[in-house]
Amino acid sequence: TTIADWNLAITNGVYKAVGAANAPINAYLLGTVEAFSSTSVTQTVHVTTSDADSDTKTYRRSMDGGIWGAWYQLRISQSEQALLWVPLARSVSASGLATGGGTLGADRTITVAEATQAEAEAGTIQTKAMTPLRVAQVLAARLTSGALQAGSAILTAISALAANGFLVRTADGVVAARSISAGTAMNVINGDGVAGNPAIGMIVCTTAEAEAGTSNTKGMTPLRTREAIAGFFGLGNAPAFPCRARANFDGTTGAIRSGGNIASVTKTGAGRFTITFTTPMPSANYAWSGVVGYGTTDDNDAMIVSLDGPFATSQTVSQLKILVSDPSSGTAFDSSMVSIIVIL
Repeated sequence: TTIADWNLAITNGVYKAVGAANAPINAYLLGTVEAFSSTSVTQTVHVTTSDADSDTKTYRRSMDGGIWGAWYQLRISQSEQALLWVPLARSVSASGLATGGGTLGADRTITVAEATQAEAEAGTIQTKAMTPLRVAQVLAARLTSGALQAGSAILTAISALAANGFLVRTADGVVAARSISAGTAMNVINGDGVAGNPAIGMIVCTTAEAEAGTSNTKGMTPLRTREAIAGFFGLGNAPAFPCRARANFDGTTGAIRSGGNIASVTKTGAGRFTITFTTPMPSANYAWSGVVGYGTTDDNDAMIVSLDGPFATSQTVSQLKILVSDPSSGTAFDSSMVSIIVIL
């Protein structure tokens, strides 16, 4: 019977198919069906065109309870069977420390001879094997006799060391105990490591010691430094602010006599000056103050110093424009000495 789907071959008989559905392989197949019932069936098929003794291409599957199982290949020729079994003539042989073996015609045992404790401790033979027990026995015997330590100069040096501390190797076979000690302004706890892990810290001076400035055995912190500076300048707890620029110059010419962070002083008119900073200020909102000496024509009139124009244009991060004037008349005036400071 020719079929198109092997799932439909469920009655007793011989079937053939080419490219049928649910076949084990895509080939010309011839097969038999053995049906116990419509839901219990066994199919056995083989290829008709390309089989050989080494591969008969024979397959089988079964249906159980109406559900087909997977196809599996049958090995039915002598060549196929020979591939499944090792010939009895084959043998197992031993080498190295192992003995025994023989052909597979019978069960074989491979044996490795174990060294005795005496043989293990003697360490002179090469024909037997060691076990973890024998290795442990050898180590115990060597430790008891001191043989291991005798062979190690460093172990001998360690065992002879009596001092407490950290163990360091100072030379071949030489060890020494080291400890951590405190230097100036330092404190050390457990310097030899015996009672616990060493702790190293700096001894910080008190506020009074920082302000006195006489101790040379304690350390300073940022807080103590600020307190010492405040105490030195009599500032108490008030903060200190540095002078960012200063100048003393001739008000008749603009020539600088002395200064700091002043790039130039430019005379722009009678009593008018533009002061340029070498390094600009961090902000234009700085404070400044100026004083003048007496003028050349009226030594009895004191001048005042003010911004020469609006704040936004007269006081910038890079320049300060000032006006020296007579307070009684408001007239700009060239003073023989002008001095300014800038604070931020």
